[in-house]
Amino acid sequence: MSLAVYRKQLNAAIEGTSDLSEVQIAAERWFQFVKQFEAVETFERAFTDNRMTAREFDLHGKEKDLNVQGVKVKLDTSLKGLQNRLNPEFFQEISKKKNELGLHDLSSALLRGSLPISKQLFGVKEGRGILFVPLPLEEDLQTFYALSRLAKANRTSRLYSYYTYMRAEFTRIKYGQDNDMAVGFGIVKKHDGKVHVRYGVAGITGGALHPKLLQQRMNNALNYKSKIANSTKTEENTEVTITCRNHAGPFPLVGVKQKDNYALALLSTLTPYGTLSDDGVVTRG
Repeated sequence: MSLAVYRKQLNAAIEGTSDLSEVQIAAERWFQFVKQFEAVETFERAFTDNRMTAREFDLHGKEKDLNVQGVKVKLDTSLKGLQNRLNPEFFQEISKKKNELGLHDLSSALLRGSLPISKQLFGVKEGRGILFVPLPLEEDLQTFYALSRLAKANRTSRLYSYYTYMRAEFTRIKYGQDNDMAVGFGIVKKHDGKVHVRYGVAGITGGALHPKLLQQRMNNALNYKSKIANSTKTEENTEVTITCRNHAGPFPLVGVKQKDNYALALLSTLTPYGTLSDDGVVTRG
């Protein structure tokens, strides 16, 4: 059996929706193979398949507080904050600390495997940090979002409980565009009376984005190869918002820009991993 087979079985179960327990069993089998796919991921495979994302960040940066429509929002995109995003316990339904620790979604560039990395990360200077995170296959993203809709419609079910487990373990893409989206934080209103802060639903100045634009960017995300990676625009970065979570393989990787390449280390432990060339080839050791 393969990932594609279990994905097909799960999609069939979701479309049937007659027995949530059958959907959960299918979801567990599928997610096991998703993690197996992650476990053997390589930079070269993801890069040439247009699935690698890259985000520049300050290696010595610290957490900060933002004011979003009168609401104080903590944001931690420091090295420690990036490491905290790999801890599933911070995103579980009961012990969720996403807002408390500032572990919100991140903006990244979706790299095209046909171009040198330096031609897609404009102006990155030597010594700057780069977070490299591979995306799941498009088909698995689409399956996950179909599952999420069913689970959220049945919040008292065991399926929803398992979905929240997967959600805390699954790196995914939320929104995307073939140029700079200039997004920021916004307030999302829900029926529970709580304040929900979301990255990507507002412009950089805080103004809410039109629902049609958000839907278009979500559709781009679920079809990122055709809608973003295959775009003919090359004069500026692509942009995607990603939910960075625990990975079964070596990723995420932290790169440090050097003169002609990038020194790589595991984000989780900062253990040296190898050297990345500008054309996406990793030399270990």
